This record gives sequence, structure tokens and C-alpha cells, in this order.
Amino acid sequence: MQTIRHSEDALRTALISRRQDLMDRYNKYSPGERRLLEDCLRSDSTLFHPITLHSPSDWILAHPESTQDFEAFYKNPYRKTPNKGRNTVYILTIGSFGTSEDSTRLYVEWLQEYCEAFYYGLAVRLLEPVSVSETACAFRINENTCNLQIHAGSLLHYLKKRKPKDAFCIVGITMIDLYPEDSWNFVFGQASLTEGMGIFSFARYDDNFYSREYKGRIQKSKKLTPGDYSIFNSYYTPPVTSALLYRSCRVLFHPNSGAAGKFGDLQTVRLEKYKAFYITVLFISTFLLGGAQACRGDIGPEKLHNPPLIFDLSQDPAESAPLDQTTAEYWRVAERIAAKTKTMLRSIANDNTSQADYTIKASAAPCCNEHHVVCRCWG
Repeated sequence: MQTIRHSEDALRTALISRRQDLMDRYNKYSPGERRLLEDCLRSDSTLFHPITLHSPSDWILAHPESTQDFEAFYKNPYRKTPNKGRNTVYILTIGSFGTSEDSTRLYVEWLQEYCEAFYYGLAVRLLEPVSVSETACAFRINENTCNLQIHAGSLLHYLKKRKPKDAFCIVGITMIDLYPEDSWNFVFGQASLTEGMGIFSFARYDDNFYSREYKGRIQKSKKLTPGDYSIFNSYYTPPVTSALLYRSCRVLFHPNSGAAGKFGDLQTVRLEKYKAFYITVLFISTFLLGGAQACRGDIGPEKLHNPPLIFDLSQDPAESAPLDQTTAEYWRVAERIAAKTKTMLRSIANDNTSQADYTIKASAAPCCNEHHVVCRCWG
């Protein structure tokens, strides 16, 4: 594992530049704006983290690119800036979103509010949703994941025709997977900076997308007819849940699954990008998070953690290296987690109208089927 770090001086130069005119521009920002930007210079910043490369297949290692500081961005001849006549971001939804019109509306309105806050000063407008057939895009079944995909290039061509005259840019969003060309497996999104348009898919953000039980899978043998979009009429798209709206869901609590310990025990806490473990189980010189038991019944002694193990999932999705408990970042996060946990437990204790039911289902219990997606078998 490799971490990319830069000195404070290098970061300051990249952020502000050494050009006098750009430094003068920067100094016109308010103290609050400068304080926000300069948080990236702090080694214990909670907003801007060093980039951790987990394997040789990580994008930065597999696709080397030259770095870009603010001065290089500012001098880019293709850089587009808003003006009085083109200062609106338009969002267009393509295909179905979630399981109901209400969930779609809430999701898109949340996205609109987020864009307005992020691109402060620009107006953000929602265009009327369109069906896949209205775009006349190419589509296929992915040979590996067996889900429907729509062609990103075709959608960009459609967006170009739909782009309003006062648009700074137009963004298409869809819950259907994308592919840029036949030789590619998939792509999360594709954009044209010069044309001011982009198309992005959130399909693979769903927790179940890569599972064998994903409802969007289609038989490989199914024959598709170009121009016949009827297959999209009843095609499954992920529901709009906290899994997809993770950034808007501040805190997620995870009761014990019953793999070890007591069913329903609140032993893991999720706070934004952080996850805290209060119990682990030692087993074969490693620890199994949350007290998970091996299939054949082997299990080591439980180990309670007070203070808890805390993982930064944005940098360590495998939960392999907890934060150093001697750092300021750890204790800032630990205090917030403790406060949120206390609030949640108080809410549960004061609930006079309902009672938690952690009834065990056979389908939810730990398995020893090596073909099952959640199996903990080892060999």
C-alpha cells in the first residue's frame, strides 16, 4: 500500500500559485473561504486526505497522468467559465429511478440542492425526465455482469441536442449501467468539457450490483433487437436508498448479525465515511471484524475495544488498517461517534411505542455454502 503525500509548501503553491495576479485573486476571498481551502494544507485535515494506493491496479498507478495545479488549470485554453448568458447547470434524468415517482423526485431534488451548494453562484435546473427510448441510444447486455447497458456516446449526442441556450452545462444521470464502446466492460460516466455536457450512471453504487442475486441480471441467451426499447419498460433499477444516498445519510448503525455475540447488539457504528468497531475476534493471527465466525465453527476469543477501532472507508474500504489512536483525527472522529451513539441509544431507550425485534431468519444466518455470496468459508 502506498500513500501519496506532498509538503505544505508544494500544496500551497498548487492551490494559490506564485503568479502575482492569481495570488491577488486568492486574497480577495473571504477569511472563511480561505480557511476552508487552506484546510488541505493541514496534515490532519478531515476534508482533504492523502491519496492511498491499495494495489498496482489502482487508477493512478495503472494510468499515469501529469499533475495539474491551479495555475495550469487557469491557463488551460479549453477551460470554460460561466458568464451572464450561460450560468445554469441543467440535470436530466434518463430512464427509471428507484421504485416510485416520489423516491425519484426526492433523489433528484437532493442532487439539485447539493449542486447548488457545491457550484455556488450557478443556478441548477431540472429538465423533464426522459425514457431510454427517447434518446434513441444503442444498448446491449454485458457479457460479464449480465445487466443491461446503454451507450454513453449515444447519450452525449442526445444531450447536445437537448442543451438549452443559457446552459453552462447539461448533465444526464441514469440508474442504468453505461459502456463507452464495445471493447469496454463499463464506464461510470463520460463527458465533453468543450461541449459542456456529461452522462453519469449510479447503477454500480448499489450494494447488490455485483451479487448473483442482483435483480437487473438478464439471461445471456436473450436476443436484443436494435431499436426495440420495450425491454426497458419493466427493467429493474436499484431503489433509492441510503446505500445510493450515502453522503446524505449522516449516520448508519449496524446491529450484530449473530455471527458471534448476541443478535441485535449494537457493536458497529458508521459515521459518514468512518466505521467504528467495538468488538473483534482473534482468529489465525488476524481479527475478524464484528466477531464473525469461520464456517466450520472455529472462533477465537472476543476482544472488546474501548476506545473502538475506527476505519476510514474512503481510504481503506477493506477495513484493514484502523486509524492511529495517537492522531488528532482519530479522537475528533471518536468523540463524534460517541455522541451519536449516545443519542441513538437514548432514543431507543425512551421509545414507548415500539420494541426492537431481532428475530433470526435462516437466510440471514452465517452460512457454509461456498457458492453463496455472503459465505465465510475458507479453505
